[in-house]
Amino acid sequence: MTSDNNDPEDWRNVIGNKTYKNELAKRFKDNDDPLKIAIVVDMWLTGFDVPSLATMYVYKPMSGYNLM
Repeated sequence: MTSDNNDPEDWRNVIGNKTYKNELAKRFKDNDDPLKIAIVVDMWLTGFDVPSLATMYVYKPMSGYNLM
């Protein structure tokens, strides 16, 4: 999740910072890590190839996706 300056202070622990997001990207590349599913609404610029990655595209408008 991305943040902006208007977010409440207590959201920062949930959203994380750049280091946290880089760690998630590193974990997502590791086939032995329990992190197996990432739900991405717009795009996640990973900057790397993930051999085990499979992609499912949803071609109809989604509503309530921010509740996942």
